[in-house]
Order: sequence, then structure tokens, then C-alpha cells
Amino acid sequence: MNRLHTTIAILGFTAALGSMDAAAFAQSTRPQTGTTPAAQTKPKPSTRQAQPTQPENRPAPAADKPKPANTPTQATEEQPTPAADQPKPANTPTQATEEQPTPAADQPKPANTPTEATEEQPTPAADQPKPANTPTEATEEQPTPAADQPKPATPTETQTTAMEIYNRGLEKAKQGNYNGAIADYTEVIKLQPDMADAYLQRAIAYYFLKDYPKAIADTSEAIKLKPEMADAHHYRGVARYFQKDYPGAIADSTEAIRLNPNNAQAYINRGNAYDDLKDHNKAIADYNEAIRLEPKNERAYYNRGIAYNRLDKHQDAIRDYTQAIAIKADYGEAFFNRGVTYFRLGNRQEATKDFERAVAIFQQQGNTTAVTNARNALAAVRGNQPRRR
Repeated sequence: MNRLHTTIAILGFTAALGSMDAAAFAQSTRPQTGTTPAAQTKPKPSTRQAQPTQPENRPAPAADKPKPANTPTQATEEQPTPAADQPKPANTPTQATEEQPTPAADQPKPANTPTEATEEQPTPAADQPKPANTPTEATEEQPTPAADQPKPATPTETQTTAMEIYNRGLEKAKQGNYNGAIADYTEVIKLQPDMADAYLQRAIAYYFLKDYPKAIADTSEAIKLKPEMADAHHYRGVARYFQKDYPGAIADSTEAIRLNPNNAQAYINRGNAYDDLKDHNKAIADYNEAIRLEPKNERAYYNRGIAYNRLDKHQDAIRDYTQAIAIKADYGEAFFNRGVTYFRLGNRQEATKDFERAVAIFQQQGNTTAVTNARNALAAVRGNQPRRR
């Protein structure tokens, strides 16, 4: 069964609750297993700011460029890049003169040539004839003067722009503005189609919006560009899990673990898939490994508690829920599941305490569906469940 993170984890103990409304305990769910902050129920994008790859066609530094000859024809022939590919400063003859790499005083001045007149007159460009490939046009197409040009190791202007937009997308994702982040990552991909990290971060944003097919598509594209990207395999596995493609989730999580054996979240996701395939012992083994890697991971304890419940090891389940609560005091789902387990063991007093605490936490979090479920459970324990029609 699916463990959607926006609903409460209920464990499926309908029969054990006697007269309790079956709808309150109809489905067993788990919280999602992506990288998440402790204060939120849904996971946050990797904020690592991976450096995008350098494009090959980087402009050479000015010191390496050949100096144009003193004639219009030679200046045009020396241009290495078409005008359309170079940034265009303001289209004025004065700026064109400023862009010349060789001082005018060092150049021979033929008498009254059209080129000299164009270079030295502040006449607007509209008054000058512009044949194709004139020196003026070529000069206007030049990047900044040599002193301002980036060194060979620095990114190109396009790449710098892509990195700025990429980082802006990361900030929007941190703030929960996933649609805005997606728009930024899409712009980055247009500027730099080979940037695998942009596909990955856009996939994570889609994942937070529960658009799992798009998340799978983007992680797949990232994997094509960087087959060894462990996070791409991990998030594709998580998205496949929520699509109920449990074998696919296991395969992706296994590859993520191979590439990064210290990824506790990948073990948790694979454990969830095993558990939903009713292979509870394999699930527990994966949760054990996640806990070994991250002893303070409350979700690993919580999910292992669910697996123990399904094996009827209720005391073990109670210990795991208690440990999850010790790590995260406002873990409403853990209080709820522990209450269900106490109820099943006949301990109504402890069950009542846990359901009351779950109601209070879910109210603070604004989770109205979970509040309703917890109140129904509390009513069942107290024996005052409303009549059915």
C-alpha cells in the first residue's frame, strides 16, 4: 500500500479497533523518503550547487586574439565568431572606436578614407552606409576590451547566466516556490542543455508537487547525461515508489546505493518498496542499515515500526515509534501509530494519550485530514463513536 506523505500512517488495523469507523483505519501510509528537513512533512531540493559543465566554444582571451590589420577587409576576415553568437553592446560608432584593441595613434591614417571618417565622426549610425561585414559592425560585435575580458578559466557569459539562474532556482525551491524553481531550471536547460544538475533539481521540484511522471522523465534525462549520478537514481526510485512501481523503485535504489553506499535515504526507500511487496524482513534489514548510517533518522525508526507491526511484533514497533518521537517531538504520525499499537495490545489508556497528542500536533500543522482520523481513533478508544447512518 502507498505511504503518501500528506496523509496519516494508519497501519490497517481496522479489525482490532472493533466498532471504530473503518474509514479511519483503511489505509497504511508512510511519509516520503526524500531528503527532508525535520520541520516539514515534504522533502526539500538538494541545495548543493553543482557547477555546470563548461561549454566548449568559450571565447579566447584578448591576449590570444590576432590583431586586425589596418584595412576594413582584413578586420572583417579576422573575426573568429559570427556576429550572432557574440554579445552586442550599444550600436554606436563611438563605442565601436572604444572597442578597438589598437590605439588610433599607432595606425597609419590614409587621407579621407570612408573608414577613418566613420571611426572619428560622432555621426549617428543611421546616417552612415553599412555594407555587409564592415569593420564598424565587426567591432560592435566584439566583447568587452581586453582588460575586462574573463581569463580562460572563468565561465562564458552564457554559462555565468545559467549558473545565476540555477542558483536562483535553488533559492526558490528552499522557500517552497517549486513552480518558480521549475521555471528557472527550464531556462537553465535552454541555455545549457547538457547540465544534468538542472534536470535533477527540476525533477525534485516536480516530485514535491507530486508530478511523479515528470520527475521520472527529468531524472532519466539526468542519468543519460551523467550515468553515475547517485541522486538521480535515488529520486527516480522514490518517484517510482509513489507510482507503485515497487520493482523499479528497488532497482533504482539499489543503483543509488551502489554509487553512494552511505545514502541512508536510498536504504529507506528500498525498504519501503520491499515492505509493500510484503518482504518485511528485507525491509527491516534496509531500515537497520539506514539507522546504522544515520542513528538520528526518525523516519527509519518510524518505517521499521510499521514493518514490525506487519510482522505482529508490536512491542518492537512501540520501541521504534518511541525512538522516532524522541528524535522528533512533534512526529504526529508516530504518536498515532503508537496509539494504534497500544490499542491493539489492549492498553486503552496509553492509546488515548497518544491519539490526543496526535490530534494536537496535527491541528498545529494544519493537517485537517489527519486531525479527523486521529479524532475518529480517539472516539473509538473512548467508546463514543458516532452512529453510522
